[in-house]
Amino acid sequence: MLLATLLLAAVAVAIPTFDGLSTQHNFISNVVPRSTPITAMGDAMRGKGHHLCSHNFDEPGNLTIIQTLHKAPPIFSLSPADQQLWQYQNESTVYPVTVLNTTGPSDDRPFLQLLVGKQPRSTNVISGGAWKWSGSSLRYWLGPKSNSGIYYSCPTGGSRLGLFTSLVPGPNPPGCNLVTLHGFSENIQR
Repeated sequence: MLLATLLLAAVAVAIPTFDGLSTQHNFISNVVPRSTPITAMGDAMRGKGHHLCSHNFDEPGNLTIIQTLHKAPPIFSLSPADQQLWQYQNESTVYPVTVLNTTGPSDDRPFLQLLVGKQPRSTNVISGGAWKWSGSSLRYWLGPKSNSGIYYSCPTGGSRLGLFTSLVPGPNPPGCNLVTLHGFSENIQR
Protein backbone atom coordinates (compact mmCIF):
# COMPACT_ATOMS: atom_id res chain seq x y z
CA MET A 1 0.00 0.00 0.00
CA LEU A 2 2.84 2.36 0.85
CA LEU A 3 4.52 1.54 -2.46
CA ALA A 4 1.30 2.36 -4.38
CA THR A 5 0.96 5.70 -2.57
CA LEU A 6 4.57 6.64 -3.35
CA LEU A 7 4.14 5.62 -6.98
CA LEU A 8 0.96 7.72 -7.27
CA ALA A 9 2.74 10.73 -5.72
CA ALA A 10 5.66 10.35 -8.16
CA VAL A 11 3.30 10.23 -11.15
CA ALA A 12 1.38 13.30 -9.93
CA VAL A 13 4.62 15.28 -9.64
CA ALA A 14 5.67 14.22 -13.15
CA ILE A 15 2.51 15.54 -14.84
CA PRO A 16 3.40 18.75 -16.71
CA THR A 17 1.49 21.91 -15.90
CA PHE A 18 1.30 25.24 -17.64
CA ASP A 19 1.65 27.59 -14.66
CA GLY A 20 1.87 31.18 -15.78
CA LEU A 21 0.07 30.42 -19.02
CA SER A 22 -3.34 31.42 -17.75
CA THR A 23 -4.98 32.28 -21.06
CA GLN A 24 -5.31 30.52 -24.38
CA HIS A 25 -3.40 33.32 -26.09
CA ASN A 26 -0.43 33.11 -23.71
CA PHE A 27 -0.19 29.37 -24.29
CA ILE A 28 -0.51 29.66 -28.07
CA SER A 29 1.97 32.53 -28.32
CA ASN A 30 4.60 30.24 -26.82
CA VAL A 31 3.75 27.54 -29.38
CA VAL A 32 3.09 29.84 -32.37
CA PRO A 33 5.43 32.86 -32.35
CA ARG A 34 4.09 36.29 -33.30
CA SER A 35 0.49 35.31 -32.56
CA THR A 36 -2.26 37.62 -31.37
CA PRO A 37 -6.01 38.08 -31.38
CA ILE A 38 -6.88 40.79 -33.93
CA THR A 39 -9.03 43.57 -32.49
CA ALA A 40 -11.42 45.55 -34.72
CA MET A 41 -11.93 49.25 -34.07
CA GLY A 42 -14.37 51.66 -35.68
CA ASP A 43 -17.42 53.85 -35.12
CA ALA A 44 -19.79 50.87 -35.44
CA MET A 45 -17.92 48.92 -32.75
CA ARG A 46 -19.77 49.84 -29.57
CA GLY A 47 -18.30 48.39 -26.38
CA LYS A 48 -15.24 46.20 -26.05
CA GLY A 49 -14.16 42.87 -27.40
CA HIS A 50 -14.72 43.07 -31.17
CA HIS A 51 -12.39 40.64 -32.92
CA LEU A 52 -11.65 39.19 -36.33
CA CYS A 53 -12.98 35.65 -36.84
CA SER A 54 -14.72 33.45 -39.39
CA HIS A 55 -18.53 33.43 -39.75
CA ASN A 56 -18.61 29.99 -38.14
CA PHE A 57 -16.29 30.53 -35.20
CA ASP A 58 -14.17 27.36 -35.53
CA GLU A 59 -14.47 26.74 -39.28
CA PRO A 60 -13.01 28.22 -42.46
CA GLY A 61 -15.11 30.74 -44.37
CA ASN A 62 -15.82 34.46 -44.66
CA LEU A 63 -14.06 36.66 -42.14
CA THR A 64 -16.22 38.95 -40.05
CA ILE A 65 -16.08 40.99 -36.86
CA ILE A 66 -17.88 39.70 -33.77
CA GLN A 67 -17.99 40.65 -30.13
CA THR A 68 -16.14 37.99 -28.14
CA LEU A 69 -16.88 38.93 -24.53
CA HIS A 70 -17.64 35.39 -23.35
CA LYS A 71 -15.34 33.38 -25.59
CA ALA A 72 -11.62 33.57 -26.28
CA PRO A 73 -11.05 35.34 -29.62
CA PRO A 74 -9.36 33.48 -32.46
CA ILE A 75 -5.58 33.76 -32.64
CA PHE A 76 -3.78 34.92 -35.78
CA SER A 77 -0.10 34.75 -36.65
CA LEU A 78 1.86 36.66 -39.27
CA SER A 79 4.67 34.64 -40.83
CA PRO A 80 7.69 36.90 -41.42
CA ALA A 81 9.11 34.54 -44.06
CA ASP A 82 6.22 34.71 -46.53
CA GLN A 83 4.20 37.60 -44.98
CA GLN A 84 1.15 35.33 -44.87
CA LEU A 85 -1.51 35.79 -42.21
CA TRP A 86 -2.67 32.55 -40.55
CA GLN A 87 -5.54 31.73 -38.18
CA TYR A 88 -4.67 29.20 -35.49
CA GLN A 89 -7.44 26.58 -35.09
CA ASN A 90 -5.90 23.91 -32.89
CA GLU A 91 -2.67 22.00 -32.31
CA SER A 92 -2.78 20.43 -35.77
CA THR A 93 -4.55 23.02 -37.94
CA VAL A 94 -3.87 26.57 -39.07
CA TYR A 95 -5.73 28.26 -41.92
CA PRO A 96 -4.37 30.92 -44.29
CA VAL A 97 -6.21 34.21 -44.64
CA THR A 98 -7.10 34.49 -48.33
CA VAL A 99 -7.98 37.59 -50.33
CA LEU A 100 -10.67 37.28 -53.02
CA ASN A 101 -11.37 39.85 -55.74
CA THR A 102 -15.11 40.58 -55.52
CA THR A 103 -15.08 43.63 -57.80
CA GLY A 104 -18.26 43.80 -59.84
CA PRO A 105 -18.60 45.28 -63.35
CA SER A 106 -20.29 48.43 -61.99
CA ASP A 107 -17.76 49.00 -59.16
CA ASP A 108 -15.60 52.10 -59.53
CA ARG A 109 -12.68 50.60 -57.59
CA PRO A 110 -11.36 47.10 -56.76
CA PHE A 111 -13.04 45.50 -53.77
CA LEU A 112 -11.36 42.57 -51.99
CA GLN A 113 -12.99 40.14 -49.53
CA LEU A 114 -11.09 38.43 -46.71
CA LEU A 115 -11.66 34.72 -46.07
CA VAL A 116 -10.01 32.15 -43.85
CA GLY A 117 -9.07 28.75 -45.24
CA LYS A 118 -7.55 27.55 -48.47
CA GLN A 119 -9.71 28.53 -51.43
CA PRO A 120 -10.04 26.64 -54.71
CA ARG A 121 -7.79 28.00 -57.45
CA SER A 122 -9.66 30.61 -59.43
CA THR A 123 -9.00 33.89 -61.19
CA ASN A 124 -10.67 35.69 -58.24
CA VAL A 125 -8.15 34.50 -55.62
CA ILE A 126 -5.42 37.12 -55.19
CA SER A 127 -1.90 35.71 -54.88
CA GLY A 128 1.34 37.49 -54.11
CA GLY A 129 -0.07 39.85 -51.46
CA ALA A 130 1.71 40.58 -48.19
CA TRP A 131 0.43 41.23 -44.67
CA LYS A 132 2.46 43.61 -42.50
CA TRP A 133 2.18 45.32 -39.13
CA SER A 134 2.52 49.10 -39.06
CA GLY A 135 2.64 49.82 -35.33
CA SER A 136 -0.42 47.96 -34.05
CA SER A 137 -2.27 48.31 -37.38
CA LEU A 138 -2.59 45.37 -39.80
CA ARG A 139 -2.07 46.32 -43.44
CA TYR A 140 -2.38 44.43 -46.70
CA TRP A 141 0.00 45.08 -49.59
CA LEU A 142 -0.20 43.97 -53.21
CA GLY A 143 2.92 45.10 -55.03
CA PRO A 144 3.45 48.82 -54.30
CA LYS A 145 -0.20 49.39 -53.28
CA SER A 146 -1.50 49.17 -49.70
CA ASN A 147 -4.93 49.32 -48.11
CA SER A 148 -3.46 51.79 -45.54
CA GLY A 149 -4.96 49.63 -42.79
CA ILE A 150 -8.55 50.40 -43.86
CA TYR A 151 -11.14 47.61 -43.93
CA TYR A 152 -14.92 47.61 -44.39
CA SER A 153 -17.53 45.55 -42.59
CA CYS A 154 -20.25 45.05 -45.21
CA PRO A 155 -23.42 43.01 -45.77
CA THR A 156 -22.86 39.80 -47.74
CA GLY A 157 -26.46 38.75 -48.21
CA GLY A 158 -26.57 36.63 -45.05
CA SER A 159 -27.18 37.55 -41.44
CA ARG A 160 -23.50 38.34 -40.76
CA LEU A 161 -21.25 40.95 -42.25
CA GLY A 162 -18.20 40.19 -44.36
CA LEU A 163 -14.82 41.91 -44.17
CA PHE A 164 -13.51 43.72 -47.25
CA THR A 165 -10.70 46.09 -48.22
CA SER A 166 -9.53 48.09 -51.22
CA LEU A 167 -6.12 49.15 -52.50
CA VAL A 168 -7.61 52.30 -54.06
CA PRO A 169 -8.63 55.11 -51.67
CA GLY A 170 -12.24 56.23 -51.80
CA PRO A 171 -15.42 56.75 -49.82
CA ASN A 172 -17.01 54.00 -47.73
CA PRO A 173 -19.02 51.64 -49.92
CA PRO A 174 -22.80 52.00 -49.34
CA GLY A 175 -24.00 50.07 -46.27
CA CYS A 176 -20.45 49.42 -45.03
CA ASN A 177 -18.70 50.52 -41.85
CA LEU A 178 -15.03 51.49 -41.84
CA VAL A 179 -12.90 49.45 -39.41
CA THR A 180 -9.23 49.10 -38.62
CA LEU A 181 -7.58 45.89 -37.41
CA HIS A 182 -5.01 45.84 -34.61
CA GLY A 183 -2.71 43.45 -32.80
CA PHE A 184 -1.82 44.51 -29.28
CA SER A 185 0.24 41.50 -28.22
CA GLU A 186 3.75 42.21 -26.95
CA ASN A 187 5.25 39.32 -28.90
CA ILE A 188 4.50 40.72 -32.38
CA GLN A 189 7.69 41.80 -34.07
CA ARG A 190 6.82 44.56 -36.47
